[in-house]
Parts: sequence; structure tokens; C-alpha cells
Amino acid sequence: MTAQQARPRRRARLLACALLLAASPVLPAQDVPALEAPGVRLVHEAGLDGLARRVADLWDGLRADTERKLGFDYPRTATIHIVRGRAAFERVIQEHGAPAPPAHVAAVAFGRRDVIVLQSHIFARSAEDSLPRILQHELVHCFIGHLEREHPWCRVPRWLDEGVAQWVSDAVLFGPPDLLLRAAGKDELLPFAELERAFPEQEGASALAYAQSASLVRFLSSYGAENEHVKGNVRWLLRFMAQGRTFEDALHAVTGLDVASFERAWLGDLQAKSMLGLRDLPAFLFSGILFTLAVLLFATLRVRRARRMAELEADEDRTPPGDPIPS
Repeated sequence: MTAQQARPRRRARLLACALLLAASPVLPAQDVPALEAPGVRLVHEAGLDGLARRVADLWDGLRADTERKLGFDYPRTATIHIVRGRAAFERVIQEHGAPAPPAHVAAVAFGRRDVIVLQSHIFARSAEDSLPRILQHELVHCFIGHLEREHPWCRVPRWLDEGVAQWVSDAVLFGPPDLLLRAAGKDELLPFAELERAFPEQEGASALAYAQSASLVRFLSSYGAENEHVKGNVRWLLRFMAQGRTFEDALHAVTGLDVASFERAWLGDLQAKSMLGLRDLPAFLFSGILFTLAVLLFATLRVRRARRMAELEADEDRTPPGDPIPS
């Protein structure tokens, strides 16, 4: 075949390839590894480099603080996906075999896989300290996952996992601050057995479940101790569970109480705080009423005095010169 005969066929192949490329759908760019630091690998979308660097800078300090509070190391390298938008967030989660989370969830950890997924917008709309708090919360799940992987007989209930994550990060992530006290005052707290069997997924119920879990762990951490981090109740609980004890046995070893007695002690403490708030309410209202009455009395006296002075000036104007002023 001559060169002149081959040229039309080459042009035809090139044209076919061009048409094929034009007809192919444009696929979205995939996340690519963009940053690696000791103990963490950041995978993020384009334009999120600054957030990825902030996460990398925070990681080592948060890991050290978590190790100090929980009493064991986390020697693994975690992978953190930082995505923009709900669709990308759900895509990454589903790639790890989990269903899409409820709409109010914007950060997820797969503790046994050392994977964290963060939705970037939550840090643009939240307080400055939200990133380290949320990041440490998810990091705790990786710590717990590592503990369970290293000790296959260890099973940490989900409520305890979530409660410890909130205790370590010093944050309750869902619901108003007084949610727990209001629920206690109305006798609407979730039964402990319900938390034990199945941590609820519904948004309203999960807010209360998260608050209860955090409260239970905080009560445990300070039980019989002046300084919760010195006493180490949470550290000892996890250590006993890593040794093969059930949660019930580990709780008894730490506090001397069975689960039912521990729950009653926690409820008593919570109700005492709730009643304290109610006792303070009348005093506040009474003080407010006294202040309001004082302001009204002062205003009334000033009005009366002004009126009396006006009457005296009017009498002076009506009195002829030389006549005595009427008393």
C-alpha cells in the first residue's frame, strides 16, 4: 500500500477516535492523594489544600492528647478524605460499604479501617475550634477500632464509643445544651438498655442518645475522683475490656457498681442538677420582679415630684405681689 493510499485510512481512524472522545461522558475528577504527614494521609478535592494542611498540622497534637486520655497508643496511619458537597460525601461513604448517613451528619469515621470522611463546608460555617474538636472526635473512633482489632474479644458498645469520643474531644455535637436536663425533667430519657441494644439513628432520638452517652461517660470519668483525668476511670474501663472482660464486668471493676446501680447513680446526679436549675429559677424571677418594682417606684416618685413642682410654680404665678404665698 502506497503512502498516498494509507493517508485516508489514517485520517479516518483519527476522525473516529475524535468522535468517540466527543461522545464519551465527561467523568468527574477523582480525589487524589495530595498530602502526607506522620500518621496521616490526606485525600482531598481540588481547592481544599488549605484545609488539608490544617488537618495535617493538627493531627499529631490531637493524637498525643487522645493517647494521654485513653491510655493506649494509636500506631497506625489514618486516611482522611476531605470532600466538598453532599454527593461526594455520600459517594466516599458508600465506597466503603456503608449506607448514606442522615442529613445532619457531616463527618464519619470507619474506625476499624482507619478512615475518616469530612465534609468541608462544616468548617466554614462553624466556630474556629470546630475543626480540632470534630477531628479528634472521629480520631477516637479510630482508636477504639484499633483497640478492637488488636483484641478481637473486645467489643465496645456504640453508645460507649460515641460517649468516649465526646468526652475526649470535650464536645457534645448534637442538640441544644439543655437537652439532657429538659429530658430528665420530663422523664423522657432513653432507657439504658435501649442504648445498649441499638443506638438510634433518627435525628431527634440520636441527639438525645449522643447527649446521654456523653453524660454517662463524663459521670463515669469523675466517679469517686476529684480530677477525672488523674483518676483514669475511662482508661481502666477500656483496659479491662481489652483484657477480655465484658462492659458490665469492667464497669464493676472500676466503680464497684453493677450496670443498674450505676445507671441509678447517674440518674440521681442528673436529676439533682435538673432540680438545682429549677430551684434557681424562682430566685431569678423574684430578683427580676424586685428590680422591676424598684424602677417603677423610682419613676412614679419622679413623676409626682415633677407634678408638685409644676403646681407650686403655677401658684406663684397666680399670687399678687405682696400677698403671702398660700401654704
